[in-house]
Amino acid sequence: MIHESYTQGQVRIAKARAFEALSKAIARRCRSRRISFASCGSIEAARQKVAELVAQFHEEDGLTTLGVGDIRPLRRLDLLGMLAQHTGLEILLPELPRYEAANDDWVDRLQATVMADIFLTSPDAVTTSGEIFSSDDMGNQVGGVIFGPRRVIMVVGRNRVHKSLDSVLAESRGNSSVIVYGAMEGYKDRVHLLLVDADLKPLGHGRAAAHEPLRVELLAPRAGGIGPIQGVLAQQ
Repeated sequence: MIHESYTQGQVRIAKARAFEALSKAIARRCRSRRISFASCGSIEAARQKVAELVAQFHEEDGLTTLGVGDIRPLRRLDLLGMLAQHTGLEILLPELPRYEAANDDWVDRLQATVMADIFLTSPDAVTTSGEIFSSDDMGNQVGGVIFGPRRVIMVVGRNRVHKSLDSVLAESRGNSSVIVYGAMEGYKDRVHLLLVDADLKPLGHGRAAAHEPLRVELLAPRAGGIGPIQGVLAQQ
């Protein structure tokens, strides 16, 4: 509910504050789980952050291969063309459908992405407590996050934030895995979670989001400013 007296500019400010509050809540829990967290206020900001991380891993850590777990939600970020500009970085992207190639060859390609130096993927959901959730038919997305790559970049949209695992599981179907992640010994900041102020992948690959985590309610404005913001973490 937004009071009719608010201008579009004031509504944008309120939504930005709500996203900031959501980001801070997730960031606190990610720190306790040894997950590096970044809040990206736009798709362009997310593109820049991914490029920054990949360049750092490539130039400072000498990592040379990048595997992609699920390209569908990442297409909106238009990352592959940008990442291909990194000289010396090999991008492993086994998108070839199984019916177009020998099954053994396809599995080999899939395994190569999971064992790349850098793993880029998008989880189905995260909670404000820092749990990461993926529905995964083959196990490659979950496998690449848990073990193998030296660095993992996970990009998730604001529409995939839930208040609890119960909410996530109630919406999910099919094969699924919950990752309550603590970095492997000696690998601080191995996993990098990027929260984007945009709608990316709906749970179940294609279904519309069943909830809106940034429902903002603005009461009548106070003199000279925006009134109280209520329900900024109003997930299911």
